[in-house]
Amino acid sequence: MRVRIKNIGGLSSLDVKIDKGLTLYKAPNSYGKTSLVRALISLLTSEVKAEDLLNVSEDEGLIELHLDDDTYFRKIARRGRRIMEEKKLLMDDRRALYLSFFSPENKIVNQITTGNEDIEWFLSETSQINALAAKRNELEQYLSSLEKKQGELMRKYKESSQAIDKIKEIELEMEKIQNDIKMSQVANNTNVALLVTKTNKIEDLKQKINARKEELENTRKVFERYKAKENEITQKIDYKYKETLKQKLSDLVQRIESKSQLIREVEANVSFLKKILEGVQDAQRKHLETCYLCGTNVNPEHWNARITEISSEITKANSSISAIRMELDQLQREKEDAEQQMSAIEKVENELEIVRSKAKEIEKKMELIQSDIDNLERQLREAEGVMRSSIMFATTRTSELNRKLEELAKKKAEVEDELLENGTPASLMDEIHELDEEIRSVRKRVEEITNEYVNRITSVRENFNREIERLTASMGFDFHAEINERFKIVVRRKNVTLDLRKLSSSERVTIALVVVVAAMKSYFKTPFFIVDEMFMTYDQKRWDAILSYIITLAPYVIVTRSEERPSITSVSSEPQEEIYQQ
Repeated sequence: MRVRIKNIGGLSSLDVKIDKGLTLYKAPNSYGKTSLVRALISLLTSEVKAEDLLNVSEDEGLIELHLDDDTYFRKIARRGRRIMEEKKLLMDDRRALYLSFFSPENKIVNQITTGNEDIEWFLSETSQINALAAKRNELEQYLSSLEKKQGELMRKYKESSQAIDKIKEIELEMEKIQNDIKMSQVANNTNVALLVTKTNKIEDLKQKINARKEELENTRKVFERYKAKENEITQKIDYKYKETLKQKLSDLVQRIESKSQLIREVEANVSFLKKILEGVQDAQRKHLETCYLCGTNVNPEHWNARITEISSEITKANSSISAIRMELDQLQREKEDAEQQMSAIEKVENELEIVRSKAKEIEKKMELIQSDIDNLERQLREAEGVMRSSIMFATTRTSELNRKLEELAKKKAEVEDELLENGTPASLMDEIHELDEEIRSVRKRVEEITNEYVNRITSVRENFNREIERLTASMGFDFHAEINERFKIVVRRKNVTLDLRKLSSSERVTIALVVVVAAMKSYFKTPFFIVDEMFMTYDQKRWDAILSYIITLAPYVIVTRSEERPSITSVSSEPQEEIYQQ
């Protein structure tokens, strides 16, 4: 296969042919080995973002791969603050982030080598059963909303049942008062007094009707003003711009997370380099003539050169962290600005909602006033009829009873409004029964998915353990590793359980390698696999044995190595070619 790279990370230009099998990529530190790895991985997954690939000082970048008579690429261009990209990926599988290269930047490798043994997320994602966990979480959230709704319906059912009982009590009391009024009317034979009372009542009704009509007209004017204000506010809201802002905020959040992840990765690399530096400094102080990493003979006078080289790389990495933090701060400022704009739009929308709510409230009030007017006019017609027939006479007793009856009628109307708002007990009980059925169904589905997830991830764990046992045996390691029921890595040597954090760095690297290879063997096929030899702390014999196994993992296996003179070399032949340009 042939790889062309331009302005990607630390690589300004690279054009190289790589043969199948094992290839060594030798280059000095800070020469672009990591950028080559990231470029190749970016052709396997879109999780590697264009903005993380393009050199910060350049406006255009290219990653191009010629493989099996086809061409795959990512063409990146900076246009102002926007990053444009045209791409054709060899595949688009997030698992490539964990299963196509082996270095400290690999999340699972970094986790295991730092002593974190919990790898359930890795098993779930590489075996692609994480969708079941997501579905279970979605159903559990839905179930929670149903249970909340059920509680609200039970509250309304209780209130509605109490309202029905209250209405019955009021109706019984009203019936008693109405009987008392009839008896009082029969007993009252003072026709003149009745006429005077009715006349006063008629005048009172007329005044009330006029007052209510005036109130209705004033309320209508207020309603019209609110509707005009509602239209005015509606015109101020640009919903398309709001959607644009939401998308911008989403993009900014993703970019911030990406920058934060990059900082963590670079900081992990700095930490690793510092450990190596401490070892070299110790070797210098002790005037050792043997490298503690590879076991080769070293002239003690060369330790200073190595210390300078590692210190330089740490300084450069720290500078990179500072630069990324500045970019992160800029993104945070952009995010805050977008949030302020979104807040302003939401404030206008809240104002609109308040105005609409107020308009509806006033409209309801107009309906109530009109209903009151209709009721008063009906009362007026009844009173005038009584006046004409001269058959009804009011007394102090009758007026008092009527007042009580009106109070009860008003109280009954209030309870009926409450009942109307909540719904009848029968309709609410029907809703509760329907909701019970749905809750049982959702709970059953959650249980089924949970059981399926447990069964499948248990099967995945067993498959991993079989593959891990086979791999450790074939590679000649003297320890036994497995994943227990809690999906944590357990390491044993001679039947003694070992703490992962207390193992040597080479043993942790070995376990990480075995876990990655087991996943590749079971679930993932990659065209190329890349290994950072700097990260390996084996002696040459063990390293050669591991290399003989690694070359079976993919058609193309690339091992990066730090050396002064850059070259690409096939293990089975003389150097293929020098790097064309960089």
